[in-house]
Amino acid sequence: MDMRFFKFLAIHAFACVAIHTIEGTIGPAQIRRESMIFVIAGPYSNATSLCSNYSEVFCYTYFFIDTIELPSRHDVRQDAVHFQSIVWNNFRSVNMYSLKTFDKPRGCCSSQVQNFMNVAYRTGMSPETYWSRVTNFSEGKQLTYLKSVYDPDSCMNLITHLGFGHGNFQFGDHASADMQVRDGLYFQPDYGILTPAPDSTWHIFSKYFISTQLTYEWFKYTFICKEQAWICAPNNTYSDATQENQVETRNFSLFAERH
Repeated sequence: MDMRFFKFLAIHAFACVAIHTIEGTIGPAQIRRESMIFVIAGPYSNATSLCSNYSEVFCYTYFFIDTIELPSRHDVRQDAVHFQSIVWNNFRSVNMYSLKTFDKPRGCCSSQVQNFMNVAYRTGMSPETYWSRVTNFSEGKQLTYLKSVYDPDSCMNLITHLGFGHGNFQFGDHASADMQVRDGLYFQPDYGILTPAPDSTWHIFSKYFISTQLTYEWFKYTFICKEQAWICAPNNTYSDATQENQVETRNFSLFAERH
């Protein structure tokens, strides 16, 4: 790959993020929230349609870390160039695609580098340390983020974005889309997410119990490993039997008439 391409991305990403070098060394950052953000591929929103350009299942678009302290990286420019090389060689193996227009048609790498530089500035992480956290698909994570669009035909919130990690749970930036009016009263419909083909089953999650029903383990083995099987160890014995009585399923396509 022409190194001029990497240098161009480094300059572009550096221009998009305000980087300030903090003199001296501050103690280790205390991480209070950490989240892997995924977008579901499909015709449900602009983001999900863009994701469909790269995957039939999901896009891992962002890795978020919120810290209390602000350590510094002193050579951020060089870190950016180094991280570009790392992400360019690996982003397809974890579906870490950028949905930004300026990263078409590859889905890499300005957005990924910009995200890294934000985190590196706030946490002091090196490119290697950051990537090791990005690709940490171990279990034990909780639902931290959810965004949906309301579908009037099904009277249900269709999940478009979700995050797993550690910290407080947050709804998406359009939380009002989760609330609808019926008979003059506001109500919150249940949530639905479509299993990738060939299963193509809608899984319905109760608005009251979604944080316990929609687990990282279920999402990992139902979505992530559909396209990136290497992430799931061959001897893994996970079964969704524990959720059989919790999650309703429906075998129909809500978008059959639209496409």
